[in-house]
Order: sequence, then structure tokens, then C-alpha cells
Amino acid sequence: MASDLNMLNVSAVLVERFPEFGLQIQEAFGDLYDLPNEHPGDYLIFENLVQPFLWKQLEEGNAKILTQLFKLFEEMAASDDANLPNLLAIAIVRPLVYRRNGKDYALARKYVGGRMETIAIEQVRKRPYKDNFDGVDFSLILGENGITELKR
Repeated sequence: MASDLNMLNVSAVLVERFPEFGLQIQEAFGDLYDLPNEHPGDYLIFENLVQPFLWKQLEEGNAKILTQLFKLFEEMAASDDANLPNLLAIAIVRPLVYRRNGKDYALARKYVGGRMETIAIEQVRKRPYKDNFDGVDFSLILGENGITELKR
């Protein structure tokens, strides 16, 4: 099932579902942009605000917020707007997979939906975790403590 989310509405949906981001956007970008007439861009919002929020929620193990956040991520992954899964891959999935040697992804895995999991596997195949950058196609093998190995 496709999502109604797209690059034109994803930040508004984020603020609608997580109102605290409205104030954070104002504090982080209000001096740089004429808000609400100008928009700082979704990459800035997701990389500078959503990412640290995600790390904090994972550290605290806040299941309710993580469930809501990953529901949004799965909707982004399912979007017909190809730019939205790309935003998710760059701003959230890639850092999540590689941060702390994959341990954060292992913590998040129970919240990750099928489409987001597919993006995670694609990210590892594009950029293998270990020093294997010779273009070999690797499979992602995740254990309880993160990425345990990449296997041909």
C-alpha cells in the first residue's frame, strides 16, 4: 500500500504527529529562514532534529514514541514520491545502520517495518560495513548486538 506522504507534506506531518518538532524547527532554523514563508528543507530537519531525537528515544527505550516514529518512517518508505524513501535512506536508515557498529539498528529492529528493512539492506549493499568496497554484493546479517558480519 502506497503512502500519501511526499516531500511537500512530510515536515508538516512530522510536526502534526510530533508537535515538539514545531518549536525545534523554529529554534534551529528561525534565524536562518523566514518561517513559515521559507522552509529549511526536509534533509536539514531530518538530519539535524529527527536523527538526534531518534538516538535519544533508542537510548531511553521509549517504546511508545519509537513505535509512532517508525510508523512514520515506514510510511515514508512506502511513498510513491521516490524522493521520500531517499530522504529516509540518507537521513535516518544509513546512520541508523552504521552508528555504533550497527547496535542502534539492532535496538530499533523490532520497530522496523518491511519496506524500511529493504532500504537498510540496500544501504549495506551499496556501502558494505567492513573494509570490502570492491563491489561485491553482500548480505546484511544482524545480530542482537548489531551488525555481526557481512557475508558474500
